Amino acid sequence: MRAYLAARAQLLREAGESHPLLIPIGRRLAALHREHGRLPAAERNLRDAVRIAIETNGPQHPGTLTVRRELGEVLLMQGRHTKAAREFDAVHQGLVERHGEGHAELRDSHRMLAQAHWQRGDTETAETQLRAALVISRRGGDPDQVAEVQLELGELLHETGRAGAALPLVRQAVALRRARHGAAHGLTADAERLLAEIDASIAGPGPGPGSARTRLQRPVERADLALEPPPAGANQAELVLARRDITAEDASALARLDPGAGEPALQPAALRARASAAEALCRRGGDDAARAALLLDLLLADVRRYEPTGGTITREVEAIRRQCSPVDANPGGTVAAR
Repeated sequence: MRAYLAARAQLLREAGESHPLLIPIGRRLAALHREHGRLPAAERNLRDAVRIAIETNGPQHPGTLTVRRELGEVLLMQGRHTKAAREFDAVHQGLVERHGEGHAELRDSHRMLAQAHWQRGDTETAETQLRAALVISRRGGDPDQVAEVQLELGELLHETGRAGAALPLVRQAVALRRARHGAAHGLTADAERLLAEIDASIAGPGPGPGSARTRLQRPVERADLALEPPPAGANQAELVLARRDITAEDASALARLDPGAGEPALQPAALRARASAAEALCRRGGDDAARAALLLDLLLADVRRYEPTGGTITREVEAIRRQCSPVDANPGGTVAAR
């Protein structure tokens, strides 16, 4: 990083604040800041790079659109979903003007727009964007790209209560990843984890080999085998298993929900684990419900740091908090909604 900072300082001294070489330097500095979690610093570097790119190359130049996409990604990572959506929309419109609707270059801009609108709570627009990305992916014929968008769309449908519609999309994505990468690959495990979550929301908790619980256990078992790196989705699968067992009043489930074990404190899995642990505590009623309500209030403060303008995790935790009222809780463990 020192070399890039020195190069930028020299350019600023000798050529002013708008030299074209400041664009790649700013992008590289932003990438380094992102790697170390310094998102505000990454945003500052990218905003400078966007300004110079527009002044030098114009707003529709491919280089300008690339920097704006990177700025949108950083804004999304900071939970500033509305501003991220504006950047992604500008990129998308620029690509439409250059290539026309339906071009392969628009696949990822549809996906990024979907993520921003999804986090804002506009799931209808997010679904429209993902379906457009899926059409482009299928036309291109790359099974990895098709599976990627099918999983994103399946997760959105599942989150919005349409598990039945999500199921065939996710099943096909699992089949594509198995055929392409094998059953033991992390990408396959991640797809299987989502399939198991959807199964768990539809099916009963039967113990058989094809049951939802067995499917959820697979990525967890792969992680327990100490594969390096652990399969994607293993922590999430453990979380879903514990949530499922909490619903079935399995006392050991709460112990498994170590808030954020193995995850950075403000990562989605860690935040959701804390929410589920507090929810389980609240179900016990009495003093435990009062403690859970306090823990949820503290958690909401952290979630709002992760999602300053709101998002899916914020809505999940707020829903749990509304249900957890120590005033209405009783020693039998039932908690009335306020």
